[in-house]
Amino acid sequence: MRIRLLSLLVLSWGISARGATILDFEIVNGSSLGVSGGLFTSGGGTYSGSFQVDVSQIPPGGSRIDFPLTSWDIFTTGPSQFDMEFVPSNSNGSFIAQTEQNLTNLGFPNFGFVQVDSILLQRTVGDNVFQLTLSMLEPVGKFRGGVVLDATDTETNFVSQPSQFTLSDVFGTGLVIDPALVAPEPGGGLLLAAGLGLFAAVRRRLSAGR
Repeated sequence: MRIRLLSLLVLSWGISARGATILDFEIVNGSSLGVSGGLFTSGGGTYSGSFQVDVSQIPPGGSRIDFPLTSWDIFTTGPSQFDMEFVPSNSNGSFIAQTEQNLTNLGFPNFGFVQVDSILLQRTVGDNVFQLTLSMLEPVGKFRGGVVLDATDTETNFVSQPSQFTLSDVFGTGLVIDPALVAPEPGGGLLLAAGLGLFAAVRRRLSAGR
């Protein structure tokens, strides 16, 4: 069953709805595909919204790279200080592709290399810096969205009262989708959501290998 779900996830990676290099993505709920987005299972709250990535900047060979997002409009909720919107006018947004990893070595034979890609947003409010990170497992040299393996929203105060507080989701409640892939096909969301079944096993293996 685990390998079958991985096959479905890899198949969803291979779908291409258009030839454009700047692609739109939305953060939805992994169970309902609703716009309410993912849940911070530790600390309480949600993360949702949309962003654009210029996928032509991702190296084909699986090298690490960091470049600005084309656009973003992402909302977070939680304890009152976390209720905010990240947009280009008030925050920085980056796409980060990590070095490839071999799934075969992590106990998933016949599937070779993948990489962890992250969306990183940072906003300063007074003395506090808020940093939202969404990480996903992706095919090497590509970005198709998918299950959010790890979501964290951290508030850090470096000045008046040095402190740090973090909201997190390590249960894969969020799903990043390309609306052009899901909307035209009534069953398309089911294919992407199949990756949820793989999430727990892959995360445990990646953590054990650190």
